[in-house]
Amino acid sequence: MSFLKTKYLGPFLSLGLFFLVIQSTGCRGNLESKESVSAASRNISWIAEGVRVKGPGLLGSGAEALLWATQVPTHRSLVILSPGGKVPPEAMSGLAASLAATGRIVFVMQYLQNLGIIPGQSGKIAELSTLLKDNPSKLTSLPSTLVDELKGGQLPMSLFGHSMGGAILGNYISEENAIFEHIALYSVNSFVSNPAKVAVKNLKLFIGSKDGLMLRDQEAQEKVKRVEALLSTQRVTLPELNHFCIISDDSVGDPSYREKDFATNLTSKQCIAALTESLDSFLP
Repeated sequence: MSFLKTKYLGPFLSLGLFFLVIQSTGCRGNLESKESVSAASRNISWIAEGVRVKGPGLLGSGAEALLWATQVPTHRSLVILSPGGKVPPEAMSGLAASLAATGRIVFVMQYLQNLGIIPGQSGKIAELSTLLKDNPSKLTSLPSTLVDELKGGQLPMSLFGHSMGGAILGNYISEENAIFEHIALYSVNSFVSNPAKVAVKNLKLFIGSKDGLMLRDQEAQEKVKRVEALLSTQRVTLPELNHFCIISDDSVGDPSYREKDFATNLTSKQCIAALTESLDSFLP
């Protein structure tokens, strides 16, 4: 999530970012993760469920992501998910499968140490998107049916960032003629690097009404208001969702941050379904 203050960023990086970075987590456990995926998978023919794809790079340094896609005549679009701090891509399996079930091709980024804030990691989004548009055959393990469909770069491409995974997207928001025409942010109240301007054509900020990390006190709420002003947009509040319940696995991250969240009666499966519905009406 995006709690990092700009003035602390330098010391944070120099003194050991692995220990101070905010960590996003799940809310209902591994069992529910499997239930979410199996529910999304029911009566659906899959091309890929959590397939690991990799781009070229020295000693495996290229872009890496997990892929979900269903068997449909033509997919609607591509979506790249950027997970929060200390959230492995597998922990986003419920949301990825749910979005893929709407007919989209979904990639979930893999970051070094599961920390997108590490220098150079956010740039892997650009690496992946460029490969998908210009040379999908360079991605290892990408199913041949998808390679053929992606050739020509005709499918629209969008970006979703959760928590810290959204806080690192400032450069993508301000990039002119960017490949991403739609960017969705969930539970983001600041940026590691503020966007110089809002150049992306379609941008939405989503926050759950039970998000304790975003809405716990006046200070937190003021940070959200500043992000709204910076992005020239108003938040979309999703009833009863909290900060962590869109993640399928509660075994990741630091429990001390989860304790700051407000309780919700919704299961992770229900949170994912609600978010998917909102994203489905926004993303291409």
